Amino acid sequence: MKSKKLLIFIILSWLLLITASFLWSYTSARNEQKNIAFQTARSFFEHIVITRLWNARHGGLYAPITEKTLPNPYLDVPMRDIPVNDNLTLTKINPAFMTRQISEIAKELDGVSSVRLSFCI
Repeated sequence: MKSKKLLIFIILSWLLLITASFLWSYTSARNEQKNIAFQTARSFFEHIVITRLWNARHGGLYAPITEKTLPNPYLDVPMRDIPVNDNLTLTKINPAFMTRQISEIAKELDGVSSVRLSFCI
């Protein structure tokens, strides 16, 4: 009878130890997953900020006018649109407009919104 109680105690102790080990491992894995997601979001956000700064240091850039890249009606600068030939006209892209377009592409590709990222970081 005493050996049966000892065996039950050992089994319960072993189960408790395994359960505690699993919970600790699971919690550690979830925390690491959150840390990786946060670092990835931070890296993505910083990359957008660096790209925007590059654009700003160059005074904007020119891109062909397309259905997705129309002239920015709020950008009131000389030479906003430059006709190159009959088939090609370039429009100036300022840092804010470029950042918005990059964010829209990222959202299309993988659902990441830089607006949400800026609140997370």
